[in-house]
Amino acid sequence: MDMDANVIFETKRLTLRKCTPEDLAFFEEMLGDAETMRFFGQGKPLSSAEAEAWLDSCIRHCQRHGWGPGMLVRKVDGAVVGLGVLTYMQHDPTSEEGDLIFVVRKSHWGQGYATEFARAATAYMLKHTTIKRVIATAMPENRASNRVLVKAGLRFTGYDSESNRNCYIAKIEDLG
Repeated sequence: MDMDANVIFETKRLTLRKCTPEDLAFFEEMLGDAETMRFFGQGKPLSSAEAEAWLDSCIRHCQRHGWGPGMLVRKVDGAVVGLGVLTYMQHDPTSEEGDLIFVVRKSHWGQGYATEFARAATAYMLKHTTIKRVIATAMPENRASNRVLVKAGLRFTGYDSESNRNCYIAKIEDLG
């Protein structure tokens, strides 16, 4: 398949490309790492089977909609720095809400990749899909992700005690 057909969008330093079955080792490595996963999902690493299910879900979303979760690839050298997820809320294509998630490899933390992705993914969803509101959440103790969401232009809307998450939103009206 032509590489351009696999590109969802690009930023100055990153390409978000569609996931492929060949990404399984990356999914298992990153989503199986306890430190990386402590603030993600249930706060624990995923098994190989769970990582494979995540990858399959990412691939299916892009096949159905032409956009969605993908690999964050550094342009300068082709290194995969993380996973960037943009999808319909609850995977419901009739929803006007989009879900924004990012997981960056530990070796690339603190280099601005999450902010760069979150900013571009928010704009992409609001400009190129039927999504009208982008939602993102972060555990309060995950100060880095909370900062990323604010720097990316999402607005803090409150704390959800049931999920132990701070909630953030960007709306289509915010684009001006």
